[in-house]
Amino acid sequence: MKKPLWVYISGTMTNGDGQSFNMGAIAVATRVFLYLINKGCVPICPHLSVFCQFLDANLVPYEKWLALDKGYIDKCDLVLRLPGPSKGADIECAYAREVGVTVIEADHNDIDVHMTLEQMCKNITEAIQAPRMTEFVKGSFK
Repeated sequence: MKKPLWVYISGTMTNGDGQSFNMGAIAVATRVFLYLINKGCVPICPHLSVFCQFLDANLVPYEKWLALDKGYIDKCDLVLRLPGPSKGADIECAYAREVGVTVIEADHNDIDVHMTLEQMCKNITEAIQAPRMTEFVKGSFK
């Protein structure tokens, strides 16, 4: 049996202030997460931790979340970087490259909150058609 592709979903979670959440970006990440499950992948979506933040925002410090994310990335075959500014996602992707995990960077032409699920999924499928390659150039998988 073929080993499933483990995909870490990296992208914007907050509005840059570390306080308020960008629910549009979280919705896109969640849609990508569900799509990848249905494609037979094992996705890891840190955006779902937003629910932990709603319960108690001060329970887990930011640095601890980043440490956990690096541990998840270590287990993955690739990181899918969703569009949008994010200090945390930039750190995650730099770490992934450092440890040799493939990073696929999507731009707003590939994945967007206003895009239909069908188009977004088509673009994601194209992005992961060649799994386990060592490097992708931003936007080269369209």
